[in-house]
Amino acid sequence: MNNVMTETIGEKIRRLRLERGMSQGDLADGFVTVSMISQLERGKNTASIELLHHIARKLQVHLHELVRNELDQMELYNRHKLAKIYLDLQQPDLAEPMLDFLREQAELSHADQLDISIDFSECYNQQGRYDLTLELLSPIVAELENHLFDDVHVMAKIRKQLGNARFMMNDFTQAYYNYQKAYDLVERFTEHDEQAAYISFNLGHTLRKLGQHQLAIFYLERAQRYFQNRQDVRRVADTLFANGQIYFEASDQKRAAELFEQAHVLYTGLNMISWAVKVQHNVAALLALKEDKDAAIVELKKCAEFYLRERDHKNYLLVLSKLAELYVGFLPEEAENHLKLAKEIVVQHSLEETEECAAYLRVCSKHFLNCQRNIESVRTSLNSAELYAKMGIIAEQVESLEVAVDAYRGLGELDAALDLERKRVVLLGKMYRREGVK
Repeated sequence: MNNVMTETIGEKIRRLRLERGMSQGDLADGFVTVSMISQLERGKNTASIELLHHIARKLQVHLHELVRNELDQMELYNRHKLAKIYLDLQQPDLAEPMLDFLREQAELSHADQLDISIDFSECYNQQGRYDLTLELLSPIVAELENHLFDDVHVMAKIRKQLGNARFMMNDFTQAYYNYQKAYDLVERFTEHDEQAAYISFNLGHTLRKLGQHQLAIFYLERAQRYFQNRQDVRRVADTLFANGQIYFEASDQKRAAELFEQAHVLYTGLNMISWAVKVQHNVAALLALKEDKDAAIVELKKCAEFYLRERDHKNYLLVLSKLAELYVGFLPEEAENHLKLAKEIVVQHSLEETEECAAYLRVCSKHFLNCQRNIESVRTSLNSAELYAKMGIIAEQVESLEVAVDAYRGLGELDAALDLERKRVVLLGKMYRREGVK
């Protein structure tokens, strides 16, 4: 029997297949012929990266395990394709060394260099190193625009990656700027392809964050039509969920409930439990609006247990805050307990600059206002508003400032209350002007 360390890729596939009691037909599974699998195992043929990815999934092994001994012999083209597959699989730590190797190759064309830079940015974004994406792509896009570079697909990809980095940094104004730039390029595509659909979705999702609901629906529905035509169930679910959030924020509870239900069914069918739970805690918010607090609390507690188990700290913080908000004015001691737990999560996981922390601070301000702790209410509501302002989320900023206005009135500081109310009016005017843009 061959030593496992020296076996060829064909021998490795055969060994793993037999260990799992699979036939060559099981492995082929309609992707290729049985004859192709037989030739591959006997070293009479070579496999494409796509076929190796298929075989790895059928054998239930990591793709890297399958190709580890062959990496050095791979041509540059296949190395790059493999790196892209690792990125598709959300395995950036495996993609990065391959991209590092490719970047050092002198024979790469300018187009290849740009493609590798875009893949590097995706790698950085998946690793949460968003500043490196900005550092890498910002000078590239500036140079290309200065030289009137005319490949709109490449330029759109770069703008999309910059938008993704900004979005994950909670800089929604700059995310919108880059996504809009990308969408302007999409309008020059010969057809509305997958990249165009992703850009439409990202633009719509960001516009929702910025409170521009009508425009958001337009872009999200355009993306949804493409995903439905392609029968991409996961992306259809994403657009349904995002649209449900828009209708919820626009106070159309009936339509929001319909969209959430459709998204929940699709996520559950795909066994995407974490996304199904995200829908569930949005449904809990609907229940709270309908004054069914008991049902909302039950749903949110289920979500909290899930997020805690999965170590999803941001969503756990958000659900704790929503639970506390339901208890404000109802069971203030319970509200206080949940807010103390939420504060521990913020500190332990350095969430001070996140959107979830801004929501937590606003709930704190509401709780303090209810307990007539007006000084603390002013402090936390203004901190919340400041965070939302940094992110460009005007609607939430306005709501946080409203709590501060009430707290100032409770303190008898009417001039301060009036100044903040004027600021709220200005922000509301800006928000409504944005919403009116066609």
